[in-house]
Amino acid sequence: MTNNFNLSGTQAFDAMMAGKQILCRHVSDLLNFDTLDNFPATIFATQGYEFCIKIETIEVAGITFAKPLTPDEVQHGDDVYIVQASGEIHHYKYQVCNEALNQSIARGFAQRDPDNAQLQAEAFCKLFDRVYREAVIVEMDTQPKQKRGRKPKAEENTTPEHIEHKPVTDSDVDLASKEAVKTLPQEPAIETDPIKLVEKFAAQISECVKVEPLLTLRYAFSANGYLEREHVHHLFDLVEAKLIELDPKQYAPKLDTSALPQVEIQEVKPNLLDDINKEAEQAASKESAESFHSSVDVDLFYKKRKQVLINRIYEIDTIADLVLFAPAIPAARLKPADHNELLSIYAERKNSMQAADSIGAKEETPNGC
Repeated sequence: MTNNFNLSGTQAFDAMMAGKQILCRHVSDLLNFDTLDNFPATIFATQGYEFCIKIETIEVAGITFAKPLTPDEVQHGDDVYIVQASGEIHHYKYQVCNEALNQSIARGFAQRDPDNAQLQAEAFCKLFDRVYREAVIVEMDTQPKQKRGRKPKAEENTTPEHIEHKPVTDSDVDLASKEAVKTLPQEPAIETDPIKLVEKFAAQISECVKVEPLLTLRYAFSANGYLEREHVHHLFDLVEAKLIELDPKQYAPKLDTSALPQVEIQEVKPNLLDDINKEAEQAASKESAESFHSSVDVDLFYKKRKQVLINRIYEIDTIADLVLFAPAIPAARLKPADHNELLSIYAERKNSMQAADSIGAKEETPNGC
């Protein structure tokens, strides 16, 4: 269930940073909105796409409806439908100054559309084993009414002849401009410090309790223009570690110890993974530039890193060096299927090198000896 309002890329990004689940689709398609993991990480800065917030649902007494609105989800002028005990559904245009409306929203009786308001009313009745009758939508006036009263005598006696007209000076204009600026809403400052950004993203990663928002979060720091390559890689590692923590069965690498003899399981050579990540980043950046993308796609970087690992295996020309490279395969923390594929390639390469060494040794042995 999604809302009926399309968001811009900036609005969608801000909503995602606020913890909302964002859906996307191309404006030329009539298909349903889809999750962000089916789009490149640069989607927020790409033209031709529209976004919406996926609205969570709740089930009460076997009836599923959208979770009631919360105070932070409504803005001035929004449609709000309040479920009444009488069976009526009151339709408001949200006004911040309407305290009764604010209390109804805070207590969970507000919906964003009449259909979900009716479902919520029906669920409440069913929960207490009561008969539900179709609700009536009542339009409510939220405009504040002006009180009528008698004008003060001083005001009654004031006529145009009694008004003193003062010339407007430049200082009066400057003062009025400054006062007007003070009343304007201040835009929140955009964080550009990489260290603070990393701390912010790291805290969000740590707070995730489900896999889906964690995967969505990758796009946030991947598309951030203020983070350096090493910052992004560090955050990638935090996400991968958190994925393993949340769902080890799905994301923990399946180690095949038969493919790696015990003598080969050792620490990774210093800087080896950094070199692999750097080479993968360069390859991904080049392909992104050729495709006119402003930033590197998360999945593209992953594919390039996997390919770099495969290339390194085939480039090694001695068994000793191949054995030293072996720990980099599990350390790369690839997906289970890709991890097993790398182990298979490693085993085939090692067997072919051992066979070649064996043939070379026989050819060097003199006949008859």
